Amino acid sequence: MEYGKYIELLRSLVRIPRVTGDEGAAADRMEAFLAGEGVACARVRNNVLARSRHFDPAKRTLALDAHLDTVAPAAGYTRDPFDPGEDPEKVWGLGANDDGGSVAAMTAAFCALWERDLPVNLMLVLTCEEERSGPNGA
Repeated sequence: MEYGKYIELLRSLVRIPRVTGDEGAAADRMEAFLAGEGVACARVRNNVLARSRHFDPAKRTLALDAHLDTVAPAAGYTRDPFDPGEDPEKVWGLGANDDGGSVAAMTAAFCALWERDLPVNLMLVLTCEEERSGPNGA
């Protein structure tokens, strides 16, 4: 697995302002990333969904779920909240942990497994509006 590309995916997400209700650019980024990996996905508003290649409705489904949105930047930030930094050991910025790190990690896991015929289905579910439970997302 090429871990570097998933770290760069996370960095690219941090650079995108994606406050709840304005996740469109982040959903676009995830669609483009998945397409680059050969993964077909569906877009429902700003939610991005992908299913394993051997999806079988008779099997149980394991959903890898993470949210694309963030809260608004706090007034007390001492760094640019949309600058992930260049530190090879750390990714900084708004949403790097909640929930961009999970988005990148679950995308990595899904991309590693989506073509396998597993005993369960896999779904990658990247949702929006988790921070406020809006009508268009989580």
